[in-house]
Amino acid sequence: MPRDYPYIETFHLNHSGVERIATGARAETAVRDIAQKAAVHARSITPAEAGHEYRQGFRIRVHVRDDWPHNSQYRARRVCADLANVARYAIVLERGQKPEGSGREIQKFRILGKTLAHLRTLGKTTRRRKR
Repeated sequence: MPRDYPYIETFHLNHSGVERIATGARAETAVRDIAQKAAVHARSITPAEAGHEYRQGFRIRVHVRDDWPHNSQYRARRVCADLANVARYAIVLERGQKPEGSGREIQKFRILGKTLAHLRTLGKTTRRRKR
């Protein structure tokens, strides 16, 4: 039966073209926008007990990584962003660890973990459904 529609018989991925897209200015802007939305969400769910230093300590670092995809022999460069909290007690609040020399337990807030879970749910709800 003859085909009456266009099709691609062979496809070769242009790795350098994909890399230029993944490290371009538009990709950097998109990644930075998502990271800023994540920082706003993290600040909004930070409880008052965490303190002002923690609430204001969220920092975004946009940079290029060379290790994607992990299971490919060709590793393309891509833009990514790290959201971190630079407050001196941030890891204690995130994980709920007991400070050394202290007899009391600190509540585990998991602000960054909850923010990551929130971003994952946003990605699931914004995808288009197949018809």
